[in-house]
Amino acid sequence: MAGLDPTAHFVLVRTPQPHSDQYHSTINLPSHTHHLPVLSFQPTNPTLLSSTILLGPTDRYSGVIITSQRAVQAWVSASPAPSSSPLANWDSIPFFVVGPATFTAIAKLPGPIPQLVGATTGTGLVLANDILDHFSTSSSPPPTLPILYLTGDKNRETIPEVLEKAGFKLERQQVYETAVADDFEHRLDVLLHLISSSPSSPSPPSEEKTIWFALFSPSGAKPCVALLRQRGLLPPSASSPSSPTLPEPTQKSNHTFKVRLACIGPTTQSYLEDDEQLSVDAVALSPEPEELVRAIVNAR
Repeated sequence: MAGLDPTAHFVLVRTPQPHSDQYHSTINLPSHTHHLPVLSFQPTNPTLLSSTILLGPTDRYSGVIITSQRAVQAWVSASPAPSSSPLANWDSIPFFVVGPATFTAIAKLPGPIPQLVGATTGTGLVLANDILDHFSTSSSPPPTLPILYLTGDKNRETIPEVLEKAGFKLERQQVYETAVADDFEHRLDVLLHLISSSPSSPSPPSEEKTIWFALFSPSGAKPCVALLRQRGLLPPSASSPSSPTLPEPTQKSNHTFKVRLACIGPTTQSYLEDDEQLSVDAVALSPEPEELVRAIVNAR
């Protein structure tokens, strides 16, 4: 996409999508675009989820909330027919999703697909209001059955707060948990060395190399920010006085780094600004590759 600084490097702090990653291809600067997997995911309570799927939704649920691709993967793994029809018998109730990525992950599954609501949402607050609108405009009365809410181990309370305040019942079921990838720190150091050693043209060797770190969630942003601070690449937190033992900013091949932060939406932005006391340089208006690139271009 025209407009990106061809001398800058772009670090996508996430696991790349298999086959073709849309964020990588949209940036379209192959030698300057890097993936940095930060989190590992493990399914939790697969037996409970499998039992839930087998029993089906009839007389039990009025809808399902799925807010991440990891929850979709957990569902498929727990399904009795993961390769042929993982959503069999569940197409009679709506599935509520946050954003196009989760929408696409469900829409591409084999077999019958339920009504999907939330493809254009980008935050839990917008989705919660979409759920309220969905049931308020339905020909049927507000549901008396609970909504099944599939979660990870780290979730903001926005959706439950909005829905429960409106009188909705939620049945939460944790289906995965996240942890910092064991090799994240090593990968970060290798990447910084790679970028510092890369050809500087068209920038003079004495100039700073700009690195954009694109952050996709608070849980992924937290360890990344901590390690960048340890390396002197971000200012210390105002609530934690800087330690004299912190290493000097990374500097190799006569280059220093200018780190800039981009995030995929307002949830991660709020975490960085409120919890980490950091300035965010670019925020995507919606969780899509084109919007992330547009935000970075406009931040120049």
